[in-house]
Amino acid sequence: MTGLERRGASRRAVLAVGALTLAAGCAPGGSDDVLAGGAGAVAAVTPAGTSLDAPELVLLPWGDEATGETVEPLTGVRLVLAPRARALTPEWVADGRVQVTYVWTDTGNWGYLVLEGPGSFPVTGGNDAMAAAHAEEQLLIGELIRPRPPETTAWTGMAQSVQMSWNQATTPPGWSEETSVDAEALFVVDGAGHSYTAVVYGARDLLVSANPAVTTLCSLTVSEPAS
Repeated sequence: MTGLERRGASRRAVLAVGALTLAAGCAPGGSDDVLAGGAGAVAAVTPAGTSLDAPELVLLPWGDEATGETVEPLTGVRLVLAPRARALTPEWVADGRVQVTYVWTDTGNWGYLVLEGPGSFPVTGGNDAMAAAHAEEQLLIGELIRPRPPETTAWTGMAQSVQMSWNQATTPPGWSEETSVDAEALFVVDGAGHSYTAVVYGARDLLVSANPAVTTLCSLTVSEPAS
């Protein structure tokens, strides 16, 4: 697998498809074996439109409890990378937004984490994250995907936080056969009004707290202000 690309009507329906056992919370992980560097062009993924029940994954932030290699993938936020992460070349999306992708390719425990921001969606009031999630929900439904309705959650350092999951059959980048992929999206707004979207992708029923993409996303928090 080499990466993924937003394609079709929905910006998130790129690598996704099923139901998932409840995973409340995320386990922090170290990163003494991190691989960083560009991986060239990002491969396209065409959604197949076959969707199972959305996973019941619940993401919970670790914040400062996570330890390991800390990175600032986008201005304003930082992550603690799980081991053996590969960082793909950042991509400019539009209007100053940047998309950053991390990939884990361990057999049986692979995953993607895609982050976008700052300014991932418009911020004008107090319900912008939910509005962005609802808009994405409608795009997914239009692609014959059945997302779990967006839910408001609390996230360390964020003024707004909404989560939404879905499932889709697709052929991941670098694969030769279609597979079922689970996805969970996190829409957040920080105290300064900057918006970010983070999406984790993994194998059907394996997007759980031990998945490195999930572990890394659960470390997401705002960056320390410059002194």
